[in-house]
Amino acid sequence: NDSLPKPPASIRRYALPVLARNSGNLSCDLVTIKSAILQKDHVLEGEAAIRNTGQRLQNKLLQIFINQKQVAQAMAEVPAGGSVTVPWRCVLDQTGFMSGYAMLEDDDWLEDNRFYFSFFVPERIRTGLVGAESPDGYFVQLALQPNRQTTFIYDVVPTPVEQLAFQKADDLDVLVLCNVSALSTAAVEWIDNFCRLGKGVIFILGPQTDLTLYNRELHRRLGMPLLRDVMGSLQAPASTFGLGAVDLQHPLFHGLFETPQARFGDPVFHWAIRMVPDDATTTVIPFSSGDPFLVEWQHASARFLAFAAGFQEQVSDLAYRAMFAPLMHRSISYVHSRSKENAELLYTGDRLRYQLPAELLAATIELHRPDQRNERMAVVRMADQGHWIIYPATDCPGLYQLTAQGRVLTQWAVNIPASERDVQPLDNEQLQKRFSLQPLEPSANLAQTIVEQRSGKELWSYFIWAALVLLCVEMLLYYEKGEAPSNGPAE
Repeated sequence: NDSLPKPPASIRRYALPVLARNSGNLSCDLVTIKSAILQKDHVLEGEAAIRNTGQRLQNKLLQIFINQKQVAQAMAEVPAGGSVTVPWRCVLDQTGFMSGYAMLEDDDWLEDNRFYFSFFVPERIRTGLVGAESPDGYFVQLALQPNRQTTFIYDVVPTPVEQLAFQKADDLDVLVLCNVSALSTAAVEWIDNFCRLGKGVIFILGPQTDLTLYNRELHRRLGMPLLRDVMGSLQAPASTFGLGAVDLQHPLFHGLFETPQARFGDPVFHWAIRMVPDDATTTVIPFSSGDPFLVEWQHASARFLAFAAGFQEQVSDLAYRAMFAPLMHRSISYVHSRSKENAELLYTGDRLRYQLPAELLAATIELHRPDQRNERMAVVRMADQGHWIIYPATDCPGLYQLTAQGRVLTQWAVNIPASERDVQPLDNEQLQKRFSLQPLEPSANLAQTIVEQRSGKELWSYFIWAALVLLCVEMLLYYEKGEAPSNGPAE
C-alpha cells in the first residue's frame, strides 16, 4: 500500500515475502466508453485496458456487465509484463443512469480484476432554441421534429432571447442560439451558469451576429473563439466556397459512416464568419480555405460547438443536404453527453462533489454506497460557488449514487488506485526506503528475529565456541612443548 504511513521510531515493522516467485495476475486498469453519443437501441462501444503484472503469460476471460446484466465478453491474452486493449460492444436497451463493470477471471490477486464505470443514456433531450423564429431556427426545429405525429428524443423549447435570463436552467439540457444579434449581460451570465452545470451550448452564427459584442462578452466569459470578419457576400451569390477535408474520426461522427473514406457531402456556401481558432479549440469541419466551419471547445464542465455560417438560403444550401439532419442530431447529442458525465477518474480516497440546484436545497439528499449503506448528506455552502454535496469517505470501490427524494441526481464510479493494482514485488531497498519496513528472508525464523531485535542477540554460544577453540589451541601448544628430545640412556 503506497499510502502506508511511516511508523514512529520506537516501532519496528517487518516484511515477510509470501507470494509465489512465478505469480500469475491480470489487472483491469481502465474501461473507456468510445461512443460519444449514447441513445437507447443504439450500439455502445467501449474498450478495457488489461495489464499483466505477473511473471507468466495469462489468457483470461473478460466479461462486461451493465446494470447487473452481462452484455459482452472477450478473451484477453497478455504476455508477462505487457498490456492489451480489449474492445467490446453492446446494444443499449435502457435509459437513465447506467452502472457497469468489467470483470476478469480469478487469478492470484482478486481485488484488481474489476473496474467500475458509469454513464448516462437520455430519454429526452430538452433543447432550448433561441432564435426559433429565424430561418436558421426553422431548419433546426424541422431537423429535430420533422412532424408532430412521431415522438422524438428531442424536445424543442422555443426561448425568446429577451427571456433567456429568466429561463429555469433545470428545464433545459442543451441551448442552441441561432443567428442571435446581441446578448445582454444578464443573458451571458445565465449562459455561463448554465454551462457550469455541465450543460452544452451550440452557437449558429449568421448575418445578424454582432462580432464586437461576441468578442467582448462571449470570448472572455465562455472561451469562444474570436470572430475576425466575414467571408463571401450575401449580395453576390456567385461567390461560393465549400468544405475542406472533414475529420470523420472525430467522436461527433463515431459510428455514422461505414468507412473512414466516406464523403461528408459538398454543400455550397455564399457567406460565413471567419473564426480564429486557438489552442483551446478543435476544428471539426473546415472550409476549403482552411478557416473553421464547425469548432469545438470546453468551458467549465460543458462542451460548446459553433457553426461559422447558418442555414438560410442566402448563406448556404446545407439545410437541403442529406447530412443536415444527422449533423444537427449528433451535435445536440454530443454536447449533451457531457451534462450527466463524471469524466474524472475517481479512486478510493477521492472526494465526491456535486453542485446542488437551488430547488433541491430543502430535499432529503442521500448517498447510496457500494456496501449497501445509505448516508444522509449535508449541504455545504461555498462562497460565490453555490451549494455543494461533498463526500470524502470513499473507502471501498464500486458505484456511489446520489438521490433526492428517490430521484437519482448523479452517480460516480470509484476504483482501486493504479498503484494498488501493481503486484510486482519491490526489492528490499525500496521496502526500507518507502515504507520503513525491515525485510526478512523467506526462510527466516520470525519469532527468533523479533526477539533478537527487541533484546539483542544472545552471544553466549559464540563465547563457548571461542573458549573451546582456545582450549584446543592451548592443549596443542602444551603437548608440543612438553615432549623432551631423547639424547641417550639416563644415568
